Amino acid sequence: MAQSSGTIRDLGTLGGASSGAVAINAFGHVAGDSATAGGSTHAFRWTPSVGMQDLGTLGGETSVAAGMNARGQVIGASYTAHGEHRAFRWTASGGMEDIGTLGGDFTTVGAINNLGQVTGYSRLPNGNNRAFRWTPSHGIQDLVLSAAPAVPQGRSTIWDRSPGSPIPLTAHPTHSAGRPPEGCKTSAR
Repeated sequence: MAQSSGTIRDLGTLGGASSGAVAINAFGHVAGDSATAGGSTHAFRWTPSVGMQDLGTLGGETSVAAGMNARGQVIGASYTAHGEHRAFRWTASGGMEDIGTLGGDFTTVGAINNLGQVTGYSRLPNGNNRAFRWTPSHGIQDLVLSAAPAVPQGRSTIWDRSPGSPIPLTAHPTHSAGRPPEGCKTSAR
């Protein structure tokens, strides 16, 4: 981690040979993943006061971090004991929580906001992927409206319309020209 003094700080590992960071917040908390002494990879959160904390897994051998919000909540993906790839949200008070699926065997995350709401995509039972929003109070929600035109190849597109809002990512059908609405960034899965 680069410090304000211009030096680089070694965050260490979870007992293995390497680690990598994927996110840092304004408090200097870092999220990433590290090799463990047992040879697997686990997501971690590092804070100046605690150091590197192993976030565990959802029952499988591997977890990786994908992002973190200002509150230090980490998102990522982990394998379950049954080999399913699942998205998670980790909090200091609740630990690692399986976000669930939209009926298939795969979910992954894209972003988390400061309300702890998560976006990503999930595989449906028919093999198509759909964009989702997950909230602590309502769980996983399919963002593709049944009345919306189909997105090519069963894909969903998440348009970033308002980066400063509490819910920065919302789903909209792909425009006929294949471009995002005016003033939007895109993340297609």
